[in-house]
Amino acid sequence: MAASLKNAWKKYILHFAHDHLEKNPFLEIELPSNNAASQIMSRLVLGKSIYELWGKASCVDDLLLKLKSSNINNPCSSSDTSFKIDVECFNRTQTMEQKIERIQLKFNGRVNLSKPQHKFSLLEFYEYDSVNPKEAPQQVYFGRWVRSNTSMDPTLSLLMATMGQVKANDLVFDPFVGSGGWTLGIVRTFWGICKPSRKGQKWRFRDETILNNLRQYNLEKHYVDAFVADFTSYKLWCTDQPRFDAIITDPPYGVREPSQKLGKHKQSKSQQDKETAETSAANCYPTKTSYHLTNMLLDLLDFAARTLTLGGRLVFWMPIVRDIYVPENIPHHPCLKLVSNSEQIFFIRVSRRLITMEKVTEFNVRRILT
Repeated sequence: MAASLKNAWKKYILHFAHDHLEKNPFLEIELPSNNAASQIMSRLVLGKSIYELWGKASCVDDLLLKLKSSNINNPCSSSDTSFKIDVECFNRTQTMEQKIERIQLKFNGRVNLSKPQHKFSLLEFYEYDSVNPKEAPQQVYFGRWVRSNTSMDPTLSLLMATMGQVKANDLVFDPFVGSGGWTLGIVRTFWGICKPSRKGQKWRFRDETILNNLRQYNLEKHYVDAFVADFTSYKLWCTDQPRFDAIITDPPYGVREPSQKLGKHKQSKSQQDKETAETSAANCYPTKTSYHLTNMLLDLLDFAARTLTLGGRLVFWMPIVRDIYVPENIPHHPCLKLVSNSEQIFFIRVSRRLITMEKVTEFNVRRILT
């Protein structure tokens, strides 16, 4: 009985959404049904698409011969059906004319590029070589589309929540929150409670709030609050007692938005007295000083060691220059253990790394000083 059930399983090709040029993003798996494939994709954060695999080969011509001689139940055997065939190439760019040349399958159905009943994909993987690009693919797949996930940028919030192991009724904190876009992914998927804060002051319309963003999805009950404060001010927290189940954040790198903290520039005493007199009767906005990324990350780790519950996780992004990066560049703290270090490539020389750390020891000032 077990053998017959195993034989009933079908082959699928899973397309991962990653940018590692040296690796094949296509993974062949076996599943009992399309429903099982959809269920896997609903929880697979880094999965881009999944297809029912109809055939694979080392070149397009061999693949077409296999497909013509196969006995697959083709849903497009009737003229009443419509279909669409996409061509996707990894590590290779092709023109529309080149893609059309590869589509030599003859289905009885009608071609419908906008709303087809059935979608198919020809997937080609080329070995990466920046000096001498390969002319022929290393592997070619053809399959029927089953399901795709959202675009990569929104998916990153789900990836961060997954790495933070956010679960129901968790209190999640973001010390550098902006519009709160990633909070939607956490609250919608994991039903965690978010309590973000902001550093610095930014002008927005009255209805442009994190709460209103969550209200559009009927998720406002999971929202605690947001406030404007200087992240580096420990007096704000009053105590070192753990309170957060996870800290998930994307610190400002100083590129799109400045890295700053509240502080005073070095001035003479006469200048300080003059400025104090001029602002004594008016609203006084605190001055800001530059905040180096290294100092910011060290403060973030120290803050996490103080305020995370034991076993809680810190998840943050760290920009790097790929040519000079070494694992020792990752900041460390005696109370935190490095769990994961993954890369998102922007350009050939620039990328950022998603760092995940877990609190393994209670914070103790004496231990830190020694």
